[in-house]
Amino acid sequence: MKKKQLVAFAVISTLTATTMLGAPVVSAKSVPSSVPASTTAMDTPDSTEFSAATVDPEVMQALKTKGVSIKEPKVKKNPKNPNNRVAHKGPEDRLSLNPIQNNLALLVKFPEENGKSAVPGSPSERIPAKYINDLLYGTSYNPFELPQFAKYATAPNGVAAPTDRTLHNYYKDISYGKINVTTQDSPEKVGWVVAPHPYSYYFGDTGSLPTSTSDYNANGFGDYPHNVQGLVEDVVKAADGTIDFSKYADANGEVPGIFVIHEGTGGEWSTDPQQIWSHKWELNEPLVVDGVKVSKYSMEPEYGGNLTGFDGESYDPALISGPFAPAVGVYAHEFGHILGLPDLYDYGYDSEGVGAWSVMAGGSWARYPNYVQYNGNTPVQLDAWNRYFAGIADAKELNPYNYPNISIPAAADSNTIYKYTVTSTHGTEYFLLENRQLKGYDIGLARYGGVKAGQFNDKMHGLVVYHVDDNVLQRNFWRPDEGQDANADRRAYNPVDLYSDTNEWHYGVGVVQADGKFDLEYGMNSGDAGDVFPGTSGRTDLIFNKASYSGSYYIPVTAFRVTNITETNGVINARIKP
Repeated sequence: MKKKQLVAFAVISTLTATTMLGAPVVSAKSVPSSVPASTTAMDTPDSTEFSAATVDPEVMQALKTKGVSIKEPKVKKNPKNPNNRVAHKGPEDRLSLNPIQNNLALLVKFPEENGKSAVPGSPSERIPAKYINDLLYGTSYNPFELPQFAKYATAPNGVAAPTDRTLHNYYKDISYGKINVTTQDSPEKVGWVVAPHPYSYYFGDTGSLPTSTSDYNANGFGDYPHNVQGLVEDVVKAADGTIDFSKYADANGEVPGIFVIHEGTGGEWSTDPQQIWSHKWELNEPLVVDGVKVSKYSMEPEYGGNLTGFDGESYDPALISGPFAPAVGVYAHEFGHILGLPDLYDYGYDSEGVGAWSVMAGGSWARYPNYVQYNGNTPVQLDAWNRYFAGIADAKELNPYNYPNISIPAAADSNTIYKYTVTSTHGTEYFLLENRQLKGYDIGLARYGGVKAGQFNDKMHGLVVYHVDDNVLQRNFWRPDEGQDANADRRAYNPVDLYSDTNEWHYGVGVVQADGKFDLEYGMNSGDAGDVFPGTSGRTDLIFNKASYSGSYYIPVTAFRVTNITETNGVINARIKP
């Protein structure tokens, strides 16, 4: 059966960390012939400051089963706000993050219609701003105090839902205390701003909501001002009388990014074209308020759940879920973009990138306990490469002579990462080794690997090995995991797939899966216990050879070998051999 195409979105990062000024530059490569003639270089996904949250993994699987393929759209260009971010220069081009991340969140609701919410499926009652403040900037967050969420305080299996999953706690934890997310103005200070226009105004100029995922105005991404950019402008203007935006500006007079939380749920929960899809973008033209520029923002939903029962094509009341309490996952992911971190998943949903092993990929949907009402409440750690790039972990360079034996504690406890640079590649190709255990936020990994709701996969732990090609990162920094090479050779001179939008043959950052099945490249799952060493495959060695996997995309064979891999009390031990 011919697959039907469902337009969806994907996540992309946008800001640098030190200055947080710009956007990725347009790739030097020509626009692929598969891109429509009307698409200019500014429209290519790699050249814009647009990002949107990845689809709920359960929804994704349901759509694939139904035969509906998920593809991202061509983003709209901002002709008045050109991109100016300097490209990623190389392996040592790492971020230098400010330890105090001063952030602002604004809430927006829409004029009611006939005494009810105009947002399809949304309850008429707004979540008190206090709880949004707790979710983002607090040390505890207990939405189960509210009547609409009280039934979720304890999961069906008797496990109590955690009440410490906040953005502040998440980044403090995964950065080993190096990042403090805070605000000078609680969302309670402004409260829920009422948009000056009806909800439908932000979905095109027809006065009605889109009915198809292929609609030009689907999810609020049509043309300004009848889109989400227009909504952000309206919210900022409404808050200007109360908020001094200059307190949030950097040395260049620009606000690095604000959260805009909107009434209702997010399109990523169902692909419903009538819901705003969580995303990171910039305004068509910066607003000047309090003498500073506001342009970059991210937008997230008030509620979780498929509130309309959308199934990819139509509405089925039997599929309605929620409303659920908002969870930290989408905020943790989008804030990663504000810090300057790229996505590590496939925007076309043909494959998984690094999948569940990073909050910058499918791991933003991790949860504990393992039920849909807790989706995203326990996002996993950053992957080893993003931790290294963000400067919150240093990598110890490996060779068999300076580190013949290595011991790696859990990433939840230690920032220890090991790095092996492939010889004759000028430092641009390397491997990173880390230890992931079901501790801290990584307990969210237990929802993956094929287990059903309510089950806990206690095998999702072990040594994770990443293969990094900085050449891809330099060319397509914001979308490095598009061209998957599900091939036992995995060499640049023997490719099996070319992703037309980025002209890449393989991932910029990929997981070397211990079981050799390439499930992530094939899009079979978001990650399983066969990915890690020893894992369920029982692999205790990683040996590259020309006959199977050379260990390099560019040279016939690499000398890198990891042997005697063991896991004892959550610690990985191994031996490095030439």
